[in-house]
Amino acid sequence: MFSVSFSYNLKMLILLNITKQTKFQNLQSLIEVFNYSLLQQSKDLMQLMDSEATEIVSIASKLSAAAHSLKDGLQSSFCGFNTDDMFHQSDSILLQYSKIKEKSEILLSFCSSFEVCVPDEFETIKMLDDCLKPFLHSWELFKEFKTQLDVMSQLSWIHFRFNLSKLEEFCGFWEERIKDFNCDSQAISVVGRVHSEINSLKKSLPALQHCTGLDFRDAHWCDVLQGKLSLPKTVRLETLCFYHFLQRLDIVNEDEFLEFVKLLNTR
Repeated sequence: MFSVSFSYNLKMLILLNITKQTKFQNLQSLIEVFNYSLLQQSKDLMQLMDSEATEIVSIASKLSAAAHSLKDGLQSSFCGFNTDDMFHQSDSILLQYSKIKEKSEILLSFCSSFEVCVPDEFETIKMLDDCLKPFLHSWELFKEFKTQLDVMSQLSWIHFRFNLSKLEEFCGFWEERIKDFNCDSQAISVVGRVHSEINSLKKSLPALQHCTGLDFRDAHWCDVLQGKLSLPKTVRLETLCFYHFLQRLDIVNEDEFLEFVKLLNTR
């Protein structure tokens, strides 16, 4: 009886041990399959990230070129009343820049999660970030400046001529706004262009103050508007806006024009 029981228990023990070994082997096989799958996914992810990074860098290079083109275009638009296309370009650059940032941040989070090396291309994206961020920030400042100036330019001269102090306040306000910006090269910088326009507006004030024309007759206004500023005949005192003077700001800032309007006021 004891012999039968011992034999039965021994068989059960051997069977249990075999079952455990089989389960362990199955578990080991599953772990190997999982590790292989994880390694394969990691390789696939790296290939995907390399491809995505290459695409991002390609777009980034185009954005950088577009930003430089925008800077160059700024030099040919002194008064800035034809800058709608340039504003549209800056908005487009800003939108694409935001998309690149979002994409790169997702890829970086994948790198961190899967503990894979960050592709070398991301260094180029960081360089783009360092390059574009201050430029786009200053461009937004320029857009704000031009928008405020444009609103002022639409004012009727009949009313604005008695409120030229507002133009002085505008120039003073913007001088303070751009004071903290560092411009290494004013010839190509956005902030440098704002500074140039402020100086030009300030220079125009003496001549504008002699263009109030309280005692001017139609002939006097004709001498100023059509004779000196070469404005269309349709522009009379009744239709004259500050905008018209800004269109001819280069003439208004000439010493000859200032002397002319001074003399006209003495007639």
